[in-house]
Amino acid sequence: MLLLGAAEGGFLTEDTAVAIGLALLLAIVAAGVLIAMLRGARMRAFEDIEQGEVTATSAVRRYAGQLRSAGSSTWNKAAALALFILSPLCVFLPALLAEERTRTDAGGPTLLGADQLILFGAAGTLAVIALGLFCWIAPNAGGRAAEHLHPAHDPQDDLDHSRSTAIRVVAALWWSITLAVFLIWGLGFNGWGQAWAVWPVSAVLYGGLWALNSALNRDTEQARGSAAR
Repeated sequence: MLLLGAAEGGFLTEDTAVAIGLALLLAIVAAGVLIAMLRGARMRAFEDIEQGEVTATSAVRRYAGQLRSAGSSTWNKAAALALFILSPLCVFLPALLAEERTRTDAGGPTLLGADQLILFGAAGTLAVIALGLFCWIAPNAGGRAAEHLHPAHDPQDDLDHSRSTAIRVVAALWWSITLAVFLIWGLGFNGWGQAWAVWPVSAVLYGGLWALNSALNRDTEQARGSAAR
């Protein structure tokens, strides 16, 4: 998006922007594959722990508790949620500025046109969302390790381990369907300016699916408890 905006603003030719974009894309993909391979090689010795095939001793449970306590701070989640909520401003504000610039149309040369403002705003939204994901994921590494060592929640609460076959199927297809809707809206109907809204709406609905799964699990546990009594 940044390269496209630079090309439309006359800072780069379109061919140069495409070449730089493809080179950066290949470099990022290569870096991602390399990181995944290195992680897989390092974690291969701990596959039994990740698959829950190890019985936790008292020492392991204490260590897992220490990891959870060390990573129990909520500042990172609060910062991530704030960034997620504020991220649309990166699109709305440039869009409003672009509309105002188009309406007033002073006629003089400008460093950034309306199209460039919108493109840079969209790129800024993705950057803010990425920063939010980093704030959410990175500080929770200890908690994830503790969960592998000594799970503190029912695996059935995870959508991919739900007792309901329908919920497991929907959860498996959810983000693929979201991506398909985004691309169809953008490519098929030239709605890139509005298609981004698919992602936050899908995230909210996915949270509702998770809440529904948790409620069904609680009802099942209560029914089993009543039957046992």
